[in-house]
Amino acid sequence: MVGVRLGPETHQLLSVEDSLQELEMLAETAGIEVVGSVTQSLNRPNSRTYIGKGKLEELKLLAEELNAKVVLLMMNSRRVTNVNLKRNSRRL
Repeated sequence: MVGVRLGPETHQLLSVEDSLQELEMLAETAGIEVVGSVTQSLNRPNSRTYIGKGKLEELKLLAEELNAKVVLLMMNSRRVTNVNLKRNSRRL
C-alpha cells in the first residue's frame, strides 16, 4: 500500500497512517492480504505517477521482494496518472 501526505497534515481529515489503516481493512474485506506499505510526504503529487521517482523505485523493489500481486494507492488521481502507474508496475 502507498500513502501520500500532501502539504500540511493539519488540513486533512485523517492522517496518512489512519487512511492506510482504513485502506488495509478494506483490502482485507476484499480478500487481499496486505504485505507492506510505504508513505511519502509531498507538497504536491507528481503529475505523471503521483509519487516521486525515488519512491516509485523503492515501491518496485519492495513489491518484487514481497512478491506483491497488487499495489494499492491511497489517492485521488486523474486517469493519466493511473495509466502511468500501470505502465511502471509492468516493469516489476
